[in-house]
Amino acid sequence: MKINPITSNKVVNLQQVKNVRQAPKLSYATDVINISKNTIGVERQGKNLHVSFTGKFANPIDAGVQFKIAGVTRHQKGMAGAHAEATDDNLVKLAKSDWKDGQKLDYTYNEETKTLALKDPQYGEIGTVPSPVAEKFMNVINTDKDNFQFELTNVTGGVTSDFPIIAAKANLRYVGKDDKVKENARNEFNAMMDSKDAKVASSVTPYQPKFSPKQVLETIFDVEGKRNGLGEVRKIKDAVDTIVKELQDPKNKNILVVGHCSPDGDAVGCVIGMTSALKGAYPDRNIDASIDDDIPNSFIHVPGVEDIKRPYNAKAVNSVKKNIEMLEKSSEPSAKQQIEMLNKEVNRLQDKSKLFDPNTVDGGEAKKYDLVIMVDTPTSGRSSRAYKPYFENAGKTIFIDHHPLKEAEWADSKDKLGFDMGKAIQEKLALVVDSVPAATQIVTAVCDKAGMLGEMFKNSAENARKFVAGIITGTQTDTCAYKNQANYHPSEAKLPQSQKANYYPEGMSNYLIDELNGDINKKWMRENLFYELPNNPITNNLGPKDAVLKMALRGREMYPEIGLGIMKVRYDVMDNILQEAKKQDKNVTMTDVYNSFKNSEVNAALKADPKFSKSNPNPVTDSEKAAETYRSPYDSDRVAVFMAQNQKQGTLNKFSQIADKNMISFSFRSGGKTNAAQVLATVFGGGGHAAAAGANISMRDLNFNSKLTVKVDGQVANDAKTIYDAANNNVNVSNNNKINFKDKAKMMKKIEIEMSQDGTGRTCSELIRDVLTEMRKATPMPQARPRYPRHIAEDNVIQFPQQVANK
Repeated sequence: MKINPITSNKVVNLQQVKNVRQAPKLSYATDVINISKNTIGVERQGKNLHVSFTGKFANPIDAGVQFKIAGVTRHQKGMAGAHAEATDDNLVKLAKSDWKDGQKLDYTYNEETKTLALKDPQYGEIGTVPSPVAEKFMNVINTDKDNFQFELTNVTGGVTSDFPIIAAKANLRYVGKDDKVKENARNEFNAMMDSKDAKVASSVTPYQPKFSPKQVLETIFDVEGKRNGLGEVRKIKDAVDTIVKELQDPKNKNILVVGHCSPDGDAVGCVIGMTSALKGAYPDRNIDASIDDDIPNSFIHVPGVEDIKRPYNAKAVNSVKKNIEMLEKSSEPSAKQQIEMLNKEVNRLQDKSKLFDPNTVDGGEAKKYDLVIMVDTPTSGRSSRAYKPYFENAGKTIFIDHHPLKEAEWADSKDKLGFDMGKAIQEKLALVVDSVPAATQIVTAVCDKAGMLGEMFKNSAENARKFVAGIITGTQTDTCAYKNQANYHPSEAKLPQSQKANYYPEGMSNYLIDELNGDINKKWMRENLFYELPNNPITNNLGPKDAVLKMALRGREMYPEIGLGIMKVRYDVMDNILQEAKKQDKNVTMTDVYNSFKNSEVNAALKADPKFSKSNPNPVTDSEKAAETYRSPYDSDRVAVFMAQNQKQGTLNKFSQIADKNMISFSFRSGGKTNAAQVLATVFGGGGHAAAAGANISMRDLNFNSKLTVKVDGQVANDAKTIYDAANNNVNVSNNNKINFKDKAKMMKKIEIEMSQDGTGRTCSELIRDVLTEMRKATPMPQARPRYPRHIAEDNVIQFPQQVANK
C-alpha cells in the first residue's frame, strides 16, 4: 500500500508508517501523510507523530452495541406507569439493589415468537431486546455463543412523576478473541445502526466502552481535523498547551473558576470539576468557585456544590435598597409585602457565608487573582457584571467552552465584564471545541493533560469524589442521558450512525467512575440528580406539580405540517405555582418551576418521535393527553420550542433588580437532522448547538401576543425567507472555524427584533412557524399527510386562592 503525501513528493509504505523511526520527516507546519483507501492521517507535532484513524479504523474497540431494554413496564408491578398486566416487580427490586454498570444478564430466546428475554440472575426477567433487532442479535450470537454476553449498563427513571417508569439499558458485547467473529459482529452491529429501517436503527446505539480523558483529547484532534483541517487542530493544540502551562505554573497561586448564570448541569459540573482538580493537585493554592445565580435544586446533592459561591453585587444591593425607599413612600396595599420580600433579598445578597469575596460587603478591595477561568459560557450575556473587577485585575483569563463561538456576542464583553475575548484568543487561552457534546469532557481532558487528575486521585479522595460527581453530572445532563455522542453539523447529521463522530461521553463517565471506585456512580446519579416540585393539593385538587402539567397542556400549540410543537407559559402562572410550592418547600426557586415546565411530559412528547410510542385515541388524564401530540412527515426531525415569560416588569428579576421590561426566554430542540434549533435561536439573538439552542428577548409590555418587527442589516424584513437566509448565513459563518475572528464579524448579518409600531408583524409563535416553514422548503422531507389539527392554546392562566393571574 502506498501513501500519497499531500504536501510532499515522498511515497512511503505502511510498514514505514508503523515504525516511527522510519517515518518520513514532517514539518510541524505543513506536512501530512494520508492513506486514501482507509484514511489514516499522520501529522508530526513537535517530536511526535499524530495518527488519525477514520473509516474502517474509526472504532478499534471491542465489538458491541447498546440498546434500551423493552417491555420493562411488565416488571414494575405496583409502580405508577406499570403495565396493566404487569406480572412482577423484578425491575423495581433490581433498581433498589446495589446494581453495577456491566453486570451480566442472562437471556432466553423464543424461536416461535422471536422474543429475546433478558434476566437478572438474582431477580429474574426484567424485559426484552427490542423486537426489530431480536432476531438479528441471535444471528450474531449464534456465530460464537460462548463469547457474546449481555450486560446491564444503566437504570434510570422511576423517581419522579415526570418519569414514573423505570427504564434500563444494556449492551450486547463480544468478549472472545476470534478476530473474524469480532469483525463480523462489528459489521453487523454497524449495519443495524445504519439501517434504513427506522425501527431497527432507532433500537440500537453505539457501545460505550471506558474512554479515557486522553482519548477524548485525541478524538478532538481527529474530529476537528476532518471537519476544519489541520490548521484548526494546531489551533486547538496550541490552546490546550498554553492553558495547561498556566494551570501548572506555580506562580498562579490564586485562581477563580466561574460558570454561567441560569446554570445547568454542565456549568455546575465544569465549575466543580475544574475547582476540585486544582485543589486536589495543588493543595497549596487558593481556589474559588463561583456562579452568580441560584443553583437548581436538582443539583444540590452533588458533592462540591457547597463550594460554589456568588460574587458580592453592590449594584444589585443598592438597586434593591432604592426600591425599598420608593415602596416605603407608596400607599399601595401590596407595598408592605414587597418591602418584606426586598429586605430578605438584601440580607441574602449580603450573606458573607455565600460569597467568595466577603470583604467587599464592607467596602474592601476586590480580590486579585492570578488566573480567572470561565467555563461553559456561550455568550457574555450569560455571565454577570459582578465579575468585572476580577476579570480586569486578573493576571490572565482562560476560556473553555463547547458552544459555537459567536463573535458578536462577545464584542462588548470587555466593557461589560472586563473580559477581552479577542485577547484570550490571541494569547491562545480560549479553547472552544463545539463538536464536543459536554464542556465537562473538555475540562476533564485539559485537567488530565495538565497531570492534575493523576495527582488528585493519588492525594485527595475528597476532591476526587467531588470531581467525578461534578463531571459525570455535567456530561450526563448535557448529552440528554448520554443519547448524544457529539454535536453534529447539519452536513454530518445524515451520515450513518457508525460513521458519525463519537466522544463516548458515557464511556468517559464509566472511566472516571472506575478510577474513583467509590459511591459516585450511575446508581448515585439516578437517585440524586433530580428535583420534583411538592405536590400536595392547593386548589381544584391540584398540587404545584400537577398544575405545571395542566398549564403546560394549555400552553401547547402544534403545527404538524412542518413538524413543530410550541409550549408557552406566562410569568404569572409560574409565579403563582412558585408561591404555592414555597408553602411546602421554602427552598423552591423560580428556576425549579421553569425547569419543571421544561422537563414536563408535554415538552418531552413534543420532542419525541411518535412512531415509537403507542397512540391512545381516548386520553383521559393529563399525562395521557400530554403523550398525544401529532403525526407529521417530519416526525424524525421534530422541532420543539419552550417559551417562558421569565421576567415581568415591575417585579424582582434574577439580578435582584426591579425589572423595567418583560422577558421571554426560548429553548429550542430539534431532531438532529437539521440545524433548526440553532437557526431559530439566531433569529432571536441567541445561539447554541445545531439541535439544542436558546435565546432571550426583552421589551416593555412584551407578551406572547405582541406583534414583532424583524430587521436585517437595518431594513425591515417582512419576508420570512429573508429572515431565514440571514439567520442561516450567521449560523454557517459562526460554525466555520476556517474563518478568522475579524472576518466572521464582517460576514454576519445584523438581525434585530423590535415591537411593531403599527400592529403589523408577527408574534413569537408566528415568527418561529414562518421561519421554520422556509427551512423546510430548503430541506424538504418526503410528503405525508399530517394527522391531528393544530391545537389552539387555551388561556394560559390558573387561579390560586387570593391570587389571580393577569388576563
